[in-house]
Amino acid sequence: MLGLPANIDRTVQVNASAGVVAQLKVMRQVDVTEDRFDKDRWARELTPFLQLWKKVNTGNDLIQRKIPAQTADEEPIITFLTLELTNALTLLRTIHTTLSHISKILRGTLLVSPDIATVASSLMRGDVPPSWSTGWEDGPTDPTSFLKLTVAKTMAVDVWRTKCVEGVLFKQPVRVENVFHPATFLSAVRQATSRKLRIPMDNLKLVSTWSPAELTSAAAIVVAVEGLYLQGCTFDGVRLSESGADDPSCGTVPVCYVAWMPKTFTLPNRIGLPLYQTPSREKVIAGLQVPCVDDGAVWVLAGAAFFLSPS
Repeated sequence: MLGLPANIDRTVQVNASAGVVAQLKVMRQVDVTEDRFDKDRWARELTPFLQLWKKVNTGNDLIQRKIPAQTADEEPIITFLTLELTNALTLLRTIHTTLSHISKILRGTLLVSPDIATVASSLMRGDVPPSWSTGWEDGPTDPTSFLKLTVAKTMAVDVWRTKCVEGVLFKQPVRVENVFHPATFLSAVRQATSRKLRIPMDNLKLVSTWSPAELTSAAAIVVAVEGLYLQGCTFDGVRLSESGADDPSCGTVPVCYVAWMPKTFTLPNRIGLPLYQTPSREKVIAGLQVPCVDDGAVWVLAGAAFFLSPS
């Protein structure tokens, strides 16, 4: 009906569930006051965050890690990853400091300050505190997910940077969702490609394929991207197909190969589909080209799009 995929009911259910969670969150906000310190309530509602923070940081030294030094002669991708790691470690320390203060307040060794009261109030409402979200504006709105992903992404960026310095980052597929700013990562690859090919960045375009042989020797840097999701249809790496009623709302796709190529480079029989950060479709990362023998209207009507994360 109206060109919608057969599994549209699954997407509707997911969106409906998200709406219910949002409504419960609003109801919870009514019951939280910022100007009154209730130690029992703080202990009951904030202790899970303290326990989670301790758990996700067990076995790593991120909190004690020194901020990496950045030199002017670093190549663009290393520069990007160094900045990502620097900002991530700074965010981790901000979170750690505020949660440590909350822990001390609950133990009776520290008085409540306005800043900590604001953080505590946000967490009890189910919101990410503003002092945290400024360090990652595109992060999850749920504080539990925010804490988990901040640590996970910081660890991933640290590994990426080490591999990039060693020159082996692109020897195997990468998950672009592992970095905090995927679009900026692609821009760094563009800048690095521009330097290698000695042509202006404005003369480059992002090309994607599921057959790396289609990328000629003109590709200075090829990034194999794994972990992409597709909504609105299915894709096996060769052709797009209509989704079945029992297919998941977001299905996985094979490894995609992307490269910045001269604008004169073209691949035949392609349709462009957007790549979003999440199924909320609020943040566009790039556009990907997919093999398509027709005009692609059916896939546009189906709302076909790629995502870095399924939620």
